[in-house]
Amino acid sequence: MRILIYKRTHSGDPDAKTGVFGSRDCMGTVRGRQYGAVIGIGGIGPEPHRARIAGKLTWVGIAPHKTFDRSEVLRGPRVTFEHFWHAGEYGPLLKVEYPELARRMFDRNIRVLMYSLANSATRLDREITRILRQARRARCSEHLRKRKPTLSNCPSSGTAVRKPVCLSKVEKRAKHRCDSTPKSCGTSNITPKHRCLVVPKTNKAY
Repeated sequence: MRILIYKRTHSGDPDAKTGVFGSRDCMGTVRGRQYGAVIGIGGIGPEPHRARIAGKLTWVGIAPHKTFDRSEVLRGPRVTFEHFWHAGEYGPLLKVEYPELARRMFDRNIRVLMYSLANSATRLDREITRILRQARRARCSEHLRKRKPTLSNCPSSGTAVRKPVCLSKVEKRAKHRCDSTPKSCGTSNITPKHRCLVVPKTNKAY
């Protein structure tokens, strides 16, 4: 599978709610390339730092569906995915969780990388495989669900779907007070576990 890996300078595209890559025409003609998955990571410049995505794994899309709309002045297609995982600013740091990918993208100052997975022979292959395996637990882009509700991973809005779980590292970074109401991860489509809200069992007196 060919994978598009690119560095982001800002948030907002893809849209976290609709799951549309190209909602603001980000990456232009690059969206029209041939790939089976997309991995978006935050860059390390001033803009990504202001957006709180610097050096983080922010989103993953698998099995793209491209829509070319000639009525709009866009440089590339709008892309939705059968599996859309979005963590935004709550994503894990690449240098901590995926050091080989961090070295490949940051040390060589690469903006866009078209990568073909081998047979998990290298460390980079194994890291990317881990990322994709996690993303496959996510449901499809909301926009795609409305267009193609018959897809197996795009149930109707009234159907309960198991949401992907936050990574353990994300869970540790998201500080939630024990006396607060559980909160979702901002613009993320993943929900952290709240272990502090579990009521401990008490020993009965006999």
